[in-house]
Amino acid sequence: MIDLLGFVFIILPIALSPGTSFVLAMSNVSILGVKGIFPVLYGTSIGITIHALLAGIGVSGLLTKHHTVMSVMKLIGITFLLFLGVRLILNGINSDRAQAKFLSAVSGVKDAFILNLVNVRAIVLYVTVIPTVAGGKVLNFLLLSTVHILILAFWIAVCAILLRSANKRFQMNRIHLITNVLGGLSLIGFAGKMLFENI
Repeated sequence: MIDLLGFVFIILPIALSPGTSFVLAMSNVSILGVKGIFPVLYGTSIGITIHALLAGIGVSGLLTKHHTVMSVMKLIGITFLLFLGVRLILNGINSDRAQAKFLSAVSGVKDAFILNLVNVRAIVLYVTVIPTVAGGKVLNFLLLSTVHILILAFWIAVCAILLRSANKRFQMNRIHLITNVLGGLSLIGFAGKMLFENI
């Protein structure tokens, strides 16, 4: 049987803590406005849904038993985080010359999707913790992933509106610079943390 309330208590701190999707979305907002969250949310949603589906049918459980596969996925994730972190920083520094080059709708979807797909923590979460509240049905995993996506989307939308309000009150280029440089440093920090964590 599905424990929706238990899931919400588990997922809230995870969904509300700034992660890679949050950083990408806020960077988009500083360039494109609130509509910039949609490509990131779309890519993130696809990644979360795939994790839930694979966990529900048992594939993710098999992957976690193969240390080499998990290590390769972790290295891909770290490399991609470093790449995006450097790209964000350079975009922030060059914001006058490259106003809206950082993320188009297509690259935002792709970047968020790849980051979520190779996120070892998401795999482990959906393989180890989520089954305790999902019950045995694949449909339950998909329902819980939808709740996860809705919570994350609501939080990112609220933060996007707040950031956009700040952009209107303060100098846009300055907010863009700060958002992208801090976001880039955060992604590089996430990559460093992942590098030194055990799977």
